[in-house]
Formats: sequence, structure tokens, C-alpha cells
Amino acid sequence: MNIRAKRILCLASSLGLVLSLLTLPRASAAPVKAAAKGAARGGKGGALADTAMNQFKAKQYGLAAESFRKAIATDRANSTLYYYYALSLHYNNNVPGAMAIYNQIMQYFPGTDAAARAQMAMGSFGQAPARRSSAPSGSQSTMSSMPSGEENPFAPSTDALPNEAKLYFRNEGPHLIVEARFNNRPIEAIFDTGAEGIVIGKNQLRQLGLSLPQGRPIGKSQGVGDGGPQDNWVMPMNVSVGSMERKNVAVMVQEDLPTMPLLGQTFYRGMAYSIDNSAKCISFVKQGARRGSIYDDPSKAADAVPYTREGNEMVVNVSVNGRQIPMYFDTGAASVMLTAEHALSIGLTVPEDAPGYRGGGVAGNSYGKIVTVDSVKMGPIEKRNFEVHVDAVSSVPHPLLGQSFFGDCRYQIDEQHHVIHIRR
Repeated sequence: MNIRAKRILCLASSLGLVLSLLTLPRASAAPVKAAAKGAARGGKGGALADTAMNQFKAKQYGLAAESFRKAIATDRANSTLYYYYALSLHYNNNVPGAMAIYNQIMQYFPGTDAAARAQMAMGSFGQAPARRSSAPSGSQSTMSSMPSGEENPFAPSTDALPNEAKLYFRNEGPHLIVEARFNNRPIEAIFDTGAEGIVIGKNQLRQLGLSLPQGRPIGKSQGVGDGGPQDNWVMPMNVSVGSMERKNVAVMVQEDLPTMPLLGQTFYRGMAYSIDNSAKCISFVKQGARRGSIYDDPSKAADAVPYTREGNEMVVNVSVNGRQIPMYFDTGAASVMLTAEHALSIGLTVPEDAPGYRGGGVAGNSYGKIVTVDSVKMGPIEKRNFEVHVDAVSSVPHPLLGQSFFGDCRYQIDEQHHVIHIRR
């Protein structure tokens, strides 16, 4: 079994900003006034925020980035400080650093205006943004708009994608394998709804004869396995599958990726898609085309399962032995996997004599126990006397709902209504 990495966390270690998945707080959007005037009222942090905003307004983006970084150390709950830190890096042409911080904002401050702006910027990174002719108003503005009058050139777009497309896959174990192209070089990749982005290894770039990212890694990828966080670089690439192509899309590069490249959410967001396992076909419809039952009113569909987003990942509510727990809906995972902490939270006992398993993924080897539960249920689909894996070494925020649960089903991902239509 090959259990895959779940959460690609860009921790900007090369920039001196080290954040912890377990300790970084979530926060609602704060106005720019809070960043400039009240980030840490009466203390050193407030002065740093004032200095940073003044430097940003003076177009001293390198100095502003350093000042925002220091201000963040005093107020890690302020999403606006993170956003202006990323924007300063971006305007200073440090695209990899900006991408790392934009990704952190989406990870740790979901639902905020800062996260929405970060998501816009992460859509494509073919060039650095144009320098502004006037500075943002700072203490008078809010995060409800980009700095005064500037149009963000990196808003995600599906304009280069066809209105409809069909993509055929083959199975390798539980995985959906598709033919992809990175900078026009062919390579097989895993179609993976559980991966937030597109991931490739330096080993695979060498295999394709493509240039490697330069400089120090700008982040870490954390996932299932005992290898610990893995170094990451970010580089823009043209990635295509069938008739669909994303140009200058941000691709995460790992030193050595033991799996095939991962085709994650940043490739097919904005597209509704259905997976027919019997026909081995994925059908895509561009959001807004509004054709077919994939756009039925989800409130009237008995097969509809709502999902939410955490960063780019889809999270669904699942019942295990009648106990509710959120899980990642993950086409790249072979099984249903919980950590020991997840099992404890739903009262699942792991017998000492339970059979063991060993697997591997992006973060190295994984191992644990196989436990048979009475029931696993998501929406209209329920599996009885079902095996789940309780991993002994991995640490992920939510369990993984993998192919062993829904691999025999047909399902449609409706991005417009945020529901999964699933049926046998």
C-alpha cells in the first residue's frame, strides 16, 4: 500500500520564518490599520508594523519584507501581516518566497480576505507583478480589495482549458494513473484529489532532462511516513494532461519523490469532474458551462455529500462506528487511514494482536495496525465490516478517506456547489 503525503506545507525556512502546523493559530481577517497601527499595541511589534508599512508605501519592498517578518514574530495571529509580508516579497521579485507565504496564509487562515488574496496570487507565477505607481493607503484601507486600484495579474483562470474534456486513466493498485506532460515532457502522474498542489521530484526532473530549481529550499512537505519533513522548492512550469493545460503553474519540487508525480488540486480547480471507475474515465466540465446533472441543485440530490476546503484539500464528514470525524477525500490514498490520535478521538480500540501493515509515501515509510470496524459511512455510501489502517508514525490533521472506500463507486466533484455526488 502506498499512502500519500497529505499536506504540503511551505515553511519559509530560507527566509527565517519557521512556523509550526501544530501551534500556528487561525485568525479572521484584520484590516490593514491593525497591521500598521495595532498589530502589537504599545510594544515593539506595533512599531515594527508601522515601520514595515511605511517602507512598503515608499516601495522599499526588501526592507518592508524584513520588517513584516519581524512583526509577525510578535503577532502570529495577524493574517494581514502575513499577506503584506508575501506582497513585499512578491514586489521585490522573490517569487518563491512569496509563494511560500501565500500558501501558508491559505493553510492557516482559511476563509479570510487574506487567504482569498493569497489564492488569487497563487494561480500563476509567470512573471513578477508590475510595480505600483502609488502606494496603498495603509492605515485607511481594508483587506477587502487589492492595494488601491491594482489588478492582480495572477488570478486563477480556466480560460486556457476546454469547456469539456475526457481523460482516461489506468489503475496501479488503487491509484488513478494519467499521462501528463511537464514542460512538454511526458511522464505518468497520480490523479490525486488529496494533494493540494502539483508535486514532482528532482529525480523525475533529471529523468525528463529538465532544469532543476536553484538555491536553497524554500519550504518543507509534511506527510504520511517516518522520514520527517521533506525539503521543497517551487518553480513555474507548464503542465498538461490530455487537452487541458495550466501554464506557468506553481509546481512543488521535492529532492527525491519516491512516488509518481502528483497531479493535485491546483491543476483542476475551477473544473467540475466525475470519475467513472468502470469506464476508467474522468470527465471534466469547466465551471460555468452548466451542462448535465453535475450541476443539479445539490439540495435535491440524495447522492450529494457536502465538502469544505482546507487550503486546496477537500474535507468531508465521515461516520466510523457511528462517530463523526472529518476526513480528507483522497483519490491518491489506497485505504482509509487514521493516526492513533484520530482513533482515540472516536473511541476506536486497536487490539494488540491486530495484523500489521507497512507502506510508503512522500515522507518515507509508514506502518501500523489493520483494524476491522463495524461501519464506515459517507453520505449514501456505507461499508460494513470494513478494514481501516491506524498508522503508528504519521501525523496529519485529518484521516484519509481513500480508494478502498469509494474505488468501486462513480462520483462527481461539483466545485460550484461544493458537493460530491457519489453512487455505486
